Amino acid sequence: MMIDRFIKEIEDRRQIKIPICFLNTKGLSALNEALESGVPLKVSMFYKKFKQYYDLKPLEIISQEIKKKRKLSKADMNIISELSSIKHPDSGILLKISGNLYYISTLLDDLRRMDTRLKKNKLKMRKSIRISILLWIYLNIVELVNKNMAEFLNNYIKAKTLEGDNRLKNFLKNFKKDKYPELGTTIDALTFTGLLDKKENSIFNNNHFIRNRLSHANMYYDIKQKTIFQSNGDEYAIKQFIKDLNGLFTFLNELIYQMNDKNADIADSIDQMLKRISRVFLKIERSGVMKKAYAQVIFKWKKES
Repeated sequence: MMIDRFIKEIEDRRQIKIPICFLNTKGLSALNEALESGVPLKVSMFYKKFKQYYDLKPLEIISQEIKKKRKLSKADMNIISELSSIKHPDSGILLKISGNLYYISTLLDDLRRMDTRLKKNKLKMRKSIRISILLWIYLNIVELVNKNMAEFLNNYIKAKTLEGDNRLKNFLKNFKKDKYPELGTTIDALTFTGLLDKKENSIFNNNHFIRNRLSHANMYYDIKQKTIFQSNGDEYAIKQFIKDLNGLFTFLNELIYQMNDKNADIADSIDQMLKRISRVFLKIERSGVMKKAYAQVIFKWKKES
């Protein structure tokens, strides 16, 4: 499909992720048809009327969580404040993480809906299922936090001209296309830049999962003992797990809020981004030179497919 080539070209050139996960079946077909036509105006009109093709409702859950503005420690707020003060080379951060946000918010929404239905029938969800879902959400949040922290920390290091610090070489060399340093390496870099003190009250010091450099491969939920265990036999108490999950989710929400120009309405931000895409294609339509170049690109893609 033309849409696949379109997405790949934009993602490769702009290093951003297009939120195709929001498109319904009708939307996928409509965008592909607009691209196949070779007429930029049709693509512009698609994005102008995108609301009939996109489902942004699950992101309202994330927006609601962000608006709650749960309290973060002074150390964590300082980290976010310092990193968000550095201008990012690409303003499309929400596009890059929108797929993950959509996935997380959909899981949360499904979990809540399931709870409601069960309560109406005086039933309860099995704890093993609930913990498994929450654990999966937790791991996705860890990945999101690390990915975005690493990217913005990388920009911070460059802006502060700290590349010459030998302690940061391991962090910097682990940046490759679509790959980021591991969480432990990112935390070490936070410390070396002076953004984090190991004695401070921060999720990077207090969170059991982060502190012990755990991975999903060495954790499992024991149904009989009703607790999470690590492969070495150490217990990860459910109470601590829930506390860590909430703390990390609060950090992610605040990070997104600050990086999104202090706007908690994620759906509105993506709405504005897609409207800007519409205007770009409208400009192509109105420029004879660009329109001709666009037609040649589409022709080339069709020929290669």
